[in-house]
Amino acid sequence: MRRRQCLAAVAASLYRPASVQAAHLDTLVRSLQRDSLPADQFVLSQFRHADLVLLGEDHGVRQVLDFVSSLVPALYRAGVRQIGMEFGAEEQQARIDAAVQASVYDEQAVREALWDYNVGWPYLEYQDVVRAAWAFNRSLAPGRPPFRVINLSYRYDWRAFERRDDPASMARVFHRGPVNHFRAQVVARETLARGQKMLLLVGMPHAYSRFRPGQIDLLSPGFCRYQHGWLGQLLLRQAPGRVRTLLLHQPWPGRTGTSVLPAGGLVDAAMAQLGERPCGFGLGTNPAGQLTDDSGLAVCHPGLRLRTVADGYVFLAPLRDLRGCRIDENFFDGHPWAEIQARLPDPDWHGSIGSLDAWWARLRSFVDVPARYAHLIRSST
Repeated sequence: MRRRQCLAAVAASLYRPASVQAAHLDTLVRSLQRDSLPADQFVLSQFRHADLVLLGEDHGVRQVLDFVSSLVPALYRAGVRQIGMEFGAEEQQARIDAAVQASVYDEQAVREALWDYNVGWPYLEYQDVVRAAWAFNRSLAPGRPPFRVINLSYRYDWRAFERRDDPASMARVFHRGPVNHFRAQVVARETLARGQKMLLLVGMPHAYSRFRPGQIDLLSPGFCRYQHGWLGQLLLRQAPGRVRTLLLHQPWPGRTGTSVLPAGGLVDAAMAQLGERPCGFGLGTNPAGQLTDDSGLAVCHPGLRLRTVADGYVFLAPLRDLRGCRIDENFFDGHPWAEIQARLPDPDWHGSIGSLDAWWARLRSFVDVPARYAHLIRSST
């Protein structure tokens, strides 16, 4: 206990925001002491007034997936019987449905289902969400509806890729249409049309619902153009008042490409004073929602406030404690390199990958979360 208090005191000294908002830190801390809930309770509470809760993550963080997996029993008790996963292809939905209802967990089937969607995603904790659903379903009485994991995406054809600025090339890759529109159709079919509820785990931008990120465009009024095709936005138009966006604590995009701390580090400073316990809090009426942000999200949104970006915030751990997902060392078993290479995603981002060893090195590097966040974790020396 004393060690944790010492770490929290050190963290409070590391995350001292330079902005004038720091003067309001005491007020913020007192409000979070009063209004925040344990992280799991906060997420569950959102379903009292919403059918769709989008949880925006920074991909590949172990604690995030462990948290989502741990929610399965409580979600079911709250009447939520589905988790929607960005990393999964609709073409493999029957296989996932069979896996969560099987008497014996089929590890290879789940592995192959994820491989079929993305040969760049050998991360065990994403498979473990399916395992958590399977384990919970084994506890249900006969005849009870099972908990399901819904694949939100489809299988892209990266073999057809030529260049990203060519619409015809991208139409061949994304041959079932814009990805977020497709995902919205899946959610509408599997959830809204059935009168059910769903927790969706997606990358942070896909979770935006009311917020419209802006970008400079000299041909647009006010020289700003606003994005309107993210998954949360599409769902909000289908189900007004029934969608909530929650953002997990993570770096936010910077204006120059390097990520930054949200609200200038004030959230981190407040959490440090609260002992860095996992918690969640709303941004609508809590003073946290009034915090201003000057990250890349504030482009075309001068004076951006956190409550504009999301409905709620979930803090699981300080950035220095977050770790990457574990690697599934058997992910490529039975697949020759030529087959894997032909399906490598985003070839213009990854560059030339000439061997399986080189690809493994790239995949391991991605989940080196301490290195990913190193520029935001100030040394105490």
